[in-house]
Amino acid sequence: MKSINERIQFIISDRFRNDLKAFAKEVNVGYTTVYDIVSGRQSLPSCKTIQAIGSNEKLSIDLNWLISGLGEMYKPTKIFSDNITLCYADNPTCNCKVIGHVSIENVNALHFFKFYGTSYLEEIKTGDMIGVNNIVNIDKIDFNKAHFISIQDNDTITRFLPINTKSDTLYSISLSAHSIEIPINQISGIYQIDYWIKSL
Repeated sequence: MKSINERIQFIISDRFRNDLKAFAKEVNVGYTTVYDIVSGRQSLPSCKTIQAIGSNEKLSIDLNWLISGLGEMYKPTKIFSDNITLCYADNPTCNCKVIGHVSIENVNALHFFKFYGTSYLEEIKTGDMIGVNNIVNIDKIDFNKAHFISIQDNDTITRFLPINTKSDTLYSISLSAHSIEIPINQISGIYQIDYWIKSL
């Protein structure tokens, strides 16, 4: 990726499944501006656009990488409190103390960010930091894993149910005994949660 425009296109592809509108909304930049950048109509993004991307906590894009292509795409995850637990998705009762930079070996494309939204899982609360991998193929969802989904204006953590009543709908758990129907065309992103960090 030689140009900053290509790197922005990569972010949109990697994090937003090529949904320009969802990306524009996330970074609070006009859709037309984003379209002009990725289509090549605008040779370089404005300083305001670069700042909007680099300062977005949820994306956690490293500004140096965005501008120059050097270094890592994502900012290192810094934890300044020693009163945290790093929880692995397969073992939510673990009790690993972590201080400083969180480094997970042999994990590719893992994005850490603080979650603010609705959680239907008791073990993950709003304000916890989650580590996710992008799920592109809906047919390959692991029903045993927790997932972060972005639906229009709402971010949700849930677990999907293996129900195939409608081909255009996913079903997830809820706080009640009933399942929730989620139309696939309303989902702007699905991410499998592999790790999360929570306060003790």
